[in-house]
Amino acid sequence: LFRSNNMGAVYESQRNFAEAKKTYGKSLDLYRELGDKLNQGFVLNNLAQVLFLDGDLAGARKMHESALALDRANANQLATAEALYDLGQVLAAQGDLADARKSLEEALKIWTDIGEADSANNARLALSQLSLEDGHPQDAEASARKLYNDAINKKQGELAAQSQIVLAQALLSQNKLPEAANAATLAQSS
Repeated sequence: LFRSNNMGAVYESQRNFAEAKKTYGKSLDLYRELGDKLNQGFVLNNLAQVLFLDGDLAGARKMHESALALDRANANQLATAEALYDLGQVLAAQGDLADARKSLEEALKIWTDIGEADSANNARLALSQLSLEDGHPQDAEASARKLYNDAINKKQGELAAQSQIVLAQALLSQNKLPEAANAATLAQSS
């Protein structure tokens, strides 16, 4: 079973979405036959990611919601947070920014509560981006600055760069051109 799921991940990384869907689908069928709801949620989330990458936002949303229901029923906090985070990304792509924010904030709370600091920072970054998309560049600026400082203190270069990109976008949308240019430069050097 794990081999089948791993093959789905390989096809997904190769952007062969048709084979990834087929392979994940077989894996899902097997887990359903076995009554393994824990792994069903995991595979549903993987399948939803493929649908998202393939541009099927409605299908991705439905799959993430199904995964979320299973993860909640299994009381699997980590998987629940992952499903919420991924669902938030789909909702944002669909333009449902209010529900995206709710989903991302719930994922952030769970990750914070269970001590998943890196995942919590990913949720904070997504929330910063969402503030920017929602027309609140000042909020995006404040959260991106905080995230950048935390990333620098913890020597997390990729997170520092990503937060500087959001910061640069937030500053640019406020016509703070010199500061935006500085943030973009810092993003490249992080």
